[in-house]
Amino acid sequence: MADFPDCQLITGFFTAEQCVQLDAIYQDLDAQACAIVQQTLAENCSLADFYRRQPTLIVVPEKQSPERICRMEYLNGSSDAFYQQVTLPVQRRLEALVGAKLTLFKDKCNVKAPQGGAFPPHQDAPAYLNFGPTIFITVGIMLDALSVDNGCLHMATNYRRLNAGIKQHCTTPYGNYPLFEYFVGGPRNGDIADEVQAALQWETIGAQVGDLLVFNSFIPHFSHINNSRQHRRVLYLTFNLLSEGSYYQRYYQKKWQDYSNPQFHISTPTTHAALSH
Repeated sequence: MADFPDCQLITGFFTAEQCVQLDAIYQDLDAQACAIVQQTLAENCSLADFYRRQPTLIVVPEKQSPERICRMEYLNGSSDAFYQQVTLPVQRRLEALVGAKLTLFKDKCNVKAPQGGAFPPHQDAPAYLNFGPTIFITVGIMLDALSVDNGCLHMATNYRRLNAGIKQHCTTPYGNYPLFEYFVGGPRNGDIADEVQAALQWETIGAQVGDLLVFNSFIPHFSHINNSRQHRRVLYLTFNLLSEGSYYQRYYQKKWQDYSNPQFHISTPTTHAALSH
C-alpha cells in the first residue's frame, strides 16, 4: 500500500485552458449561490429552513457580512461539468498517489473576499468523526494563486512528532494518527488548543492557479485573513477510502436537515461555528 501524504503540492495539474473552464464552472455555481441568498432574503427565511425544504447547492455566508458568501458546497452534486472536469481527473490522480480506490465524501469552494475571515489552526478530522471512515484525503485546487498577502495555507509539518496535547490516537489502514485537544462549542469551536498550536511548526504554502495541494485529515492547518485587494478562491474535494463506504449523499442529507450544526462549521469564520448544539 502506498503512503497517505501529510501534505504534497502538485504543480501545474490543470492547464491554462482547463483553468478557464474551471473558472466558468465556478461562475455558474456562484450565480446559483447568489440566487439562493436572494431567495432567502425575499422569503425572509433562514438558510437552515431553506435547506430543510430544498436539498440543493449549500451556501455559507461570512459572519461579518451575511450577504458575502465564504463557502459553497455540494458542487459535484450540483454540476455535471464539475463532476466531469474536476472530480474525475482529480480522483484518478489521488488514487494513483495513495494506491487505493477512493470515493468523494464532500466538496466545497472557500472564497476569501478582501479582508475575508481567517481559518484558525485546526484538524479536519473532528468534523468527520461520526461518519464512519477513519482517514480522509483532501485536495485544494487553486482557482487563484495562494500568497501570504491573500491568506495562504500554513501546514504543521511536525505534527506526527508531537507528543503533547494529544486527545487520542486514531487507527487507520495507513497507521495511527494523533487527534489533538481542541475547543468544543463556543466561539472557538474546532480550534486546536493553544498550547498545541504553540508547539507546532508551521510551513507556509504558496501555490499557483491550477496547482493541487493534497493533505490528509489529521495535519493541522490554518490561514490568515485576505489582505489583498482580490478575492481568493480554492476548491476543496475530500475523499475517503472506498473500502470504508460511500457517504457523499448521506453527508449532505444530514447537512441539509441540520445546516446550523456546529459540527459542519469547524474553525470557520461563520456564525454557526459558535452555536451550542
